[in-house]
Amino acid sequence: MSTKSKAAVAAPPSFWTRYAPYLLALFAFLAFANTIGGGYNMDDELVTRKHKYTSKGIAGIRDIITRPYYSDDMGYAYGYRPVVLVSYALEHQLFGEKPAVSHFFNVLLYAVTVMLFFRLLKSWTGEKGWPLAVTATLLFAVHPVHTEVVASLKNRDEILALLFGLLSGIALMKALGKNTALHMVLGVCWFSVALLAKKSMYPLCIIYPLVWMLISPLSLKKILLYAFPSVIMGALIVSELQPGRFLLMAAAPYAVLLAFWYLRVLLSWTAADWRALPWAKIADVRYLVPVAAGLLAYGIRQRELTYLAASLLLIFPVLYGKPRVGMFMLLLYAGVLSYVYESFGLSLAAVMTGIYYGTALYFSDPKNKNILWVYALLALVPHWAMNHDPGSLVLPVILLAVCVLFRIRPRVGYLLALIVLVGSLVLIPQVGMLQIGIVVLSASYFLEQKWPSVTRFHLSACILAIVGFVYFAQINFPYRAVTEQPAAVQTVTTDAQYRTAALQEGRKLEFVENTLTAPHTTGEKIGTGLATLGTYLRLMVFPYELSFYYGYAKTDTVGLDNPWVWLSLAAHLALVILAIWQIRKRPFIGIGIIWYLLGIGLFSNWVELVAGMVGERLAFTASAGFCIFVAALVVWAKPEPDAARPKWVEISLGVLLIVFGMRTLVRNSDWKDALTLMGNDITHLENSAQANNLYALNLMNTSFENKKLKPEQQFNMRKLAVQHFDRALQIWPAFFNAAYDKGRAALIIGDYASAISGFEAAVAVERPDLFMDPYHKLSDLYLKTGRYADFLRNARSIFDKEEKRPESYGLLARGFYLNGRPDSAKTYLRRGMVSYPQDENLRKNLAEIFKAEGKTDSVNYYWGR
Repeated sequence: MSTKSKAAVAAPPSFWTRYAPYLLALFAFLAFANTIGGGYNMDDELVTRKHKYTSKGIAGIRDIITRPYYSDDMGYAYGYRPVVLVSYALEHQLFGEKPAVSHFFNVLLYAVTVMLFFRLLKSWTGEKGWPLAVTATLLFAVHPVHTEVVASLKNRDEILALLFGLLSGIALMKALGKNTALHMVLGVCWFSVALLAKKSMYPLCIIYPLVWMLISPLSLKKILLYAFPSVIMGALIVSELQPGRFLLMAAAPYAVLLAFWYLRVLLSWTAADWRALPWAKIADVRYLVPVAAGLLAYGIRQRELTYLAASLLLIFPVLYGKPRVGMFMLLLYAGVLSYVYESFGLSLAAVMTGIYYGTALYFSDPKNKNILWVYALLALVPHWAMNHDPGSLVLPVILLAVCVLFRIRPRVGYLLALIVLVGSLVLIPQVGMLQIGIVVLSASYFLEQKWPSVTRFHLSACILAIVGFVYFAQINFPYRAVTEQPAAVQTVTTDAQYRTAALQEGRKLEFVENTLTAPHTTGEKIGTGLATLGTYLRLMVFPYELSFYYGYAKTDTVGLDNPWVWLSLAAHLALVILAIWQIRKRPFIGIGIIWYLLGIGLFSNWVELVAGMVGERLAFTASAGFCIFVAALVVWAKPEPDAARPKWVEISLGVLLIVFGMRTLVRNSDWKDALTLMGNDITHLENSAQANNLYALNLMNTSFENKKLKPEQQFNMRKLAVQHFDRALQIWPAFFNAAYDKGRAALIIGDYASAISGFEAAVAVERPDLFMDPYHKLSDLYLKTGRYADFLRNARSIFDKEEKRPESYGLLARGFYLNGRPDSAKTYLRRGMVSYPQDENLRKNLAEIFKAEGKTDSVNYYWGR
């Protein structure tokens, strides 16, 4: 080697190469440093600020890891996010409860996340990918939509989840490159911690393998195997060990990965390939058939068996690599589940599949003398266990005869199949498992014989048969239409139905938080989801108007006739088309779009209803994908940007970073405290009922908690709170909390008219818990203001709801007396005395009435008892 070559090899890396990750982290830290001086803010009490567990420091960790994320004294609980609570417990142990310390760590963790994002991109792009990695990281570091995540202590879970998710991605890339088990284990561990911070990191177990498909030469088999540990761990944590959810969450990533793989196969076809349609090449797409069938089955309303259908895809990697072992597992799995769930259709499908596959192997190789009976009996045992009568063996025998004749006398086999099909339809004029089984068997054998080059195609037919049987069993084809409800009723779906989603971990929502809790059509759900996605996309591109809350009626249920829905659909379709168009030449355009869409899709209100319908914090992880997409567009426009000699690309990027940075700095200052934040945002949230309600609540809390306020300032804040409670009620008249709190706030400042209107609005809302305090408050207010007729009306309502309380008799009697009806008052007092003879107040009140009438004997009688 020459001296010059040795010098080149020994040359140390440049300053920028060595310190770029730390400089980018410092850049991110400085962009959000002005949040460190902020105080506690909205919902911070969920994780800190006199929290019942984190405030104990290390002593509270045991409770944290054994209890839900949120729980109250009423027994209501949801979620499991121990990582964020443990972080605050450790922080409080070392530094105590200080908002400045918590904000400092939030900013520091965000800076570390930015650094890891850069390292992950560098591991993907290699040495030539500096422009893309740096551009994406800079955009991510200063994006204004991140202000809620960084400035709000409650949202540290978002930062920690992405931080550990990025660590997982880096470790898994090392495992791919070095083929070491250690890095694979680390990757799965980091991914598990990310999910325990927040389950919204689940899409990463899909995103990372998709990236491997695009940037590495790995085969499909290896990618599926490398993805397997993360997918299973993700399914375990996200499903909370519920079997149906676990099966769905374990199958979904493979469905996406296989669909994407074969999409790439189709995209690689030339025009000649499409014209020739070579069957050998189509065979490469054969495994997409059961995936599509499984996804179709999942759309059926009755979901229990569709979980099973989708879960069959779990065995797919084994079928791909070891067909006989995979088929053995498939039949065992289907047979056991058919017995457990007493599904005759699934058991018969397992029998049919075992016989079909067994005969195929039996007649293809003389060595397989016993293979037919192994597979047939494997599926037949649970079928027999579920159907003890000898007649249950008739169908398997018929299927066996058909399959055997297919192999030795094909024409006779087809004839027998036709006879069985026609005969069964004559005897039982309802399409069922036998008829469908005969059709599928005949079609599978025909395909197998017509194109023998399509190796192992019968596996797809078998899987399709099982999934198809489950599908047909659920819809009872074709007679379901006779009994189904009218379309208008059939499409109405309530919140209770949608909150069975596998990713659900939040609390039950009210209409004011998400309008999809009310009955709505399928079209309205689709339209509202598209409108929500459009709002998120607007926040990515033009994050000028940022809000601490959205909700009704800032957002509302919309149908497919809304123009914004179609604009959103067009924009997202354009992203998908662009990703497909550039998937081969510029894969990072596709990677960015896929990351963004998978990340943001969870919060479209299609998977789970979102509090507020839109949440800027929820776009945090998805924004990483969007920044990759924008950076890929920049590199497309100019592969090697030059900051020293900037042209229009560099200038445009620089302007964008400056604008985003300035907007971030300004928005950070809004998050100084809850009152500052809400007071700033309420100007453009005047149509959000919950935003007005939250602002009013914080005004009231601050007026009591801030001891530095003068009495006049306290009064003005409470008066303003009443106005915003009233505004919330104007937007949604059925808003009980706003109505009740308006009454209480107005009562504090002596505004009796507003207090009465608030409590009247509260009692107008039907509540199942019979909360009676607003009724009693109205009684006092009606007395103070001399509204005796209203007092009597309210007393009647109280009596109807609380007849078993002696006070209700006295209250109603007082109402009658004040309205000049003493005889009615006496009647109810006497009725109360009969029911509650020991109550002295009823006797005293009756004596007072007689005293006012001058009836001394009656007074003495009741006083003396």
